[in-house]
Amino acid sequence: MGELSWRGVFGIGAWQIRSDGGGWTVQNLWITREASLFMSSPVLVGGILVGFSHFRMGQLFALDWTNGRLLWRGDPRSGEHASLVSRGNHVLVFRGDGWLDVGEVSRSGFPLLRKYKMGDSTCWGHPAVVDNRILIRDGSRLAAYRLSDR
Repeated sequence: MGELSWRGVFGIGAWQIRSDGGGWTVQNLWITREASLFMSSPVLVGGILVGFSHFRMGQLFALDWTNGRLLWRGDPRSGEHASLVSRGNHVLVFRGDGWLDVGEVSRSGFPLLRKYKMGDSTCWGHPAVVDNRILIRDGSRLAAYRLSDR
């Protein structure tokens, strides 16, 4: 079986895990140390893995899903935390400071399409998207907003 422990090493990796009759096999596909995830889960959009790294005091990044190659990094100092939700070829980035950034994912960058102030205090909860609504909780309230298809 392949080695899964990184023991203190930051980075992101991909493994292929298969049932092999009576056991399991693990194949390491790739590892990169160009970005790392601390309190955020990435999303996959059209073969592009988009995440929010704690490197450089918080920044978005994109990797090629097939090989782990870094495609781009966003602006540094973007915050301590962000929750990501994919919606078609767009990603909703709900930052810990209460701002929701909406951008279109591409291999060359993340053009920001819209930006909304959604919360008034620290926002640690992951937003939920239900049909055409997004539910967001900040430190003091739960709010629902309608999402546009435009």
